[in-house]
Amino acid sequence: MENKEDQPIWKHSSTGLFTTSSAWEHLRDCNPLDPLHQVIWYAGHIPRQSFTLWLASQTRLQTLDRLRRMGITENMYCLLCNQEEETHTHLFFQCSYTKAVWENISSKGTIRWPNEPWYQLMQRASSHITGKKNIHYHIARTALSTAVYYIWYERNSKTFKGSHRTVHELGAEIIELIRSHLMHGTIKCLVTDTVRATWNIQDDDPTVTGL
Repeated sequence: MENKEDQPIWKHSSTGLFTTSSAWEHLRDCNPLDPLHQVIWYAGHIPRQSFTLWLASQTRLQTLDRLRRMGITENMYCLLCNQEEETHTHLFFQCSYTKAVWENISSKGTIRWPNEPWYQLMQRASSHITGKKNIHYHIARTALSTAVYYIWYERNSKTFKGSHRTVHELGAEIIELIRSHLMHGTIKCLVTDTVRATWNIQDDDPTVTGL
């Protein structure tokens, strides 16, 4: 029998050869995807908006209730309405200001969002708007991430710059941003005639040139 040199075999790869990627896959913990994954990190998402939505979904934005617990501020009242304590649940969307903005936005979509606490809203989103190629679910996800991002942006603008827009002004800007995303985004091919009519998208619109 011919003598052959022993060859090591790495059993965690299909080729028997060691690779850093196969070692990583073997060593890392494989946890199931968070149900919110498709709500936040969907195909065609806008990174800065999705990141802000992810922070909000984990209640990790630096709202005034958190800052007070850390001893950074004594102020507790929401700067957008000056009526109640600023928490994630209040800011999204129980505040009279943000609630009006959100109702203005969600009325444009075909999926109606109920008025419920933030954590319940996120639970509803994770179980109801996860269809990958459903244009209405895509609009719902985009509306949610855009609204959360720009409400947080507006809150910070008033906090640090003293600037403030009306409900109509902020709502109109968010709606226009969603409309632009539908015209230029990766799901442009899924836009139906009904969606075009709802969001006032015209085939001959000079701004519809793609990205």
